[in-house]
Amino acid sequence: MIDPSLVRIAFYEAVGEPRIMLFGPTTTNFRLLQDCFRRLSREELVIDLHEMPFVYVSGNVWLRLQSIGQIAWSERQGVFPGLRRLKKDTPAFRCGRTFQEWDDLAELIDPLVHSDEPGHQYLTRYPDEDAIVVVSKSEYDDSVIAEQPGRLFAPLCFSNLSPHLDGSVVDIEFSTAR
Repeated sequence: MIDPSLVRIAFYEAVGEPRIMLFGPTTTNFRLLQDCFRRLSREELVIDLHEMPFVYVSGNVWLRLQSIGQIAWSERQGVFPGLRRLKKDTPAFRCGRTFQEWDDLAELIDPLVHSDEPGHQYLTRYPDEDAIVVVSKSEYDDSVIAEQPGRLFAPLCFSNLSPHLDGSVVDIEFSTAR
């Protein structure tokens, strides 16, 4: 049984629409996810969400959250806005946003943090971004991820992944972590 306080991350290709789900039961601590968004709204930094201790990863999802501060996207060379897939046909993504955009996302999930009622919130603009991201509380149970065995922390090993804020990726090699 998955710890009910953990945020689950799962990836699905649903009728040609790639979807990242961040979900859990009523007892899931979505405040920790909101805290990540708030921190990204104040500091230029990178958070590998799939490695956070409050997350249960289903399958091979890899999600890097990145803040670029207050600079407009057009002024940053090599950084593409929004949620971008790092390599075709893999569940590896980078989500880059400005301070204000991260603050907006933190506000969008506030009702899920403070209510015991079921609900969901979309965080991306698909198809302008590479996948749909939805945060869902008490709308799905863990049977949704039964076909994708998960584990805590990062299920994939990456090599040659640039940690730089410019979002550049030289090459990514995937292998299942054991």
